[in-house]
Amino acid sequence: GRYMMSQVAAQAFIFVFVAHFISLLTILVLGALSIAAEMDRKTLGFLLATRLSNSEIVLGKLAACVAGFFASLAAGLPVVILLNVLGGVHPRLILVAYGGLCSTAFVVVAISIWVSTGAPDSRRAVSTTMLWLVAWLIIPVLVGVTPILTRIGLRPPSFVLTLNAWVLASNPMSLLPMFLRGGISPGALYYTVGWMSGLQVAAGVVLVLAAIARLRSAFRVSVGGDGH
Repeated sequence: GRYMMSQVAAQAFIFVFVAHFISLLTILVLGALSIAAEMDRKTLGFLLATRLSNSEIVLGKLAACVAGFFASLAAGLPVVILLNVLGGVHPRLILVAYGGLCSTAFVVVAISIWVSTGAPDSRRAVSTTMLWLVAWLIIPVLVGVTPILTRIGLRPPSFVLTLNAWVLASNPMSLLPMFLRGGISPGALYYTVGWMSGLQVAAGVVLVLAAIARLRSAFRVSVGGDGH
């Protein structure tokens, strides 16, 4: 009975966090609309004319998107705590899973806001953000994990493979082989998720700084074609 309870708890734990991962699409759309929707409403110029700096505008949009995601995490937290009490899911595993989710949410919002600052309208902002997300999740896996390139006779240069390995390490899809093989070592899992989260936070910070830097110049280019 106890073994069956632990198995059910493990499956429920995976289901909860897959649902949280899917909810990242919501904040992706919100981030993509954060600046581009102001362009659609013709209000971005008024916003930039206020005393708010680029960093205050971008960080405010970022905080609004992240707050919504944290609300969805909080809604699922009682279920996860119950899995710990009844099913024996280790608290350290819960902390690692939530840490990976939060860092992934941060980099997803950073990508979407960076795209949104340069997009001419909401539709293009959302579609471009989706393309960037799919490219980040799928292309490194195809290049680094599957033998698809060698089968069609392509051998990328070594620097491309090195860069792909770094991008793959920041990718949640890189965790799939560990689960498919089975017999996951807790130490290896914690190290992989920790390294992934660190890379995601670093990339997210760079993208947020890039969005702050180009907010006004991208607006001038979009409205009047002035790049200076």
